[in-house]
Amino acid sequence: MSIMKEDSRPQVPHDAAYKSFFSFPEVVKSLILGFIPGKWVRRLKFNTLERISGHFVTDDLRLRYGDLVWRVKSKDGVWHYIYFLLEFQQEIDPWMAVRIMTYVGLLYQDLLKSDLMEKSDPLPLVFPMVYYTGKTPWSAPLDVGEMLGPIPSDLQKYCPRLPYFLLETAKFKEEELDRKNIASQLIRMENIAPARMAEPINSLVKMLKAERFKALKQTIVEWLYRSFEKRPGFQWSVMEGMKLEEVSSMLSQNLDEWERKFENKGRKEGRKETLEEVLSNLLAERFGSEIAAVCAAERFQNANPQQFNIWLKRILTAKTVNEVFDD
Repeated sequence: MSIMKEDSRPQVPHDAAYKSFFSFPEVVKSLILGFIPGKWVRRLKFNTLERISGHFVTDDLRLRYGDLVWRVKSKDGVWHYIYFLLEFQQEIDPWMAVRIMTYVGLLYQDLLKSDLMEKSDPLPLVFPMVYYTGKTPWSAPLDVGEMLGPIPSDLQKYCPRLPYFLLETAKFKEEELDRKNIASQLIRMENIAPARMAEPINSLVKMLKAERFKALKQTIVEWLYRSFEKRPGFQWSVMEGMKLEEVSSMLSQNLDEWERKFENKGRKEGRKETLEEVLSNLLAERFGSEIAAVCAAERFQNANPQQFNIWLKRILTAKTVNEVFDD
């Protein structure tokens, strides 16, 4: 199948694709059951799971955090609410704990202004989750209290404490991920090589056969657009208009070939980068770093590996930089 069609769609931020994926209760349920520890999650009544919409949260709060908040009732008869606040991150934010504290405070403030709570009602639990898809291990503090400097012992009781739950997708090994969990397949697709992308997609196709999953399956295709957009050589417009089942078949037939092609391309590009580095170092040693920088800017961009080999041979005997590049 040809992949030469140019992508004419507007660019969509990476976290926007995730928000779309996690806008379905089935996906949020799989995230909670598959990745949040503790027996308490088994006591949740998932048929009450709902995303907080405009009449629950004010415009001010939505604009200030812009991420997902869900609520769900428990089965213990008290029918208290639990809010799941999801933050999607590709990069490490050293101030994430402060952001989380602000978001939770704003959420409580809006709940108090709404008609959902009486003055005598206790505040609901807020469970803040950071969903981190970056490859660099997360190093930011997990609790705002950890960010404070030395505190006198008699003032420690006034220090804020608010931990958040970190889900770091790159840390999961493939054998740890449940093949029957929707959120797990998303993490698999983030972590595995492109040539194996068809495996988790096939798992999703099997799990989402019912008609009620039609919109979710199309959203997964949209998410795949964004995933392929990040991988050199893959143009997601090739999947435009496809159903998830068709994408699965297309990938199974083509990904092995594409993977080999891009590995070969990577090896060639890597060889050129090595030649550029070697020649730059030799030029700097013979003629000075300023001349080397000028030559690199003017000559290297459109040169092929064969041309670099010619220049490397000349630099052994050349008395001037012009003799190196003299055509």
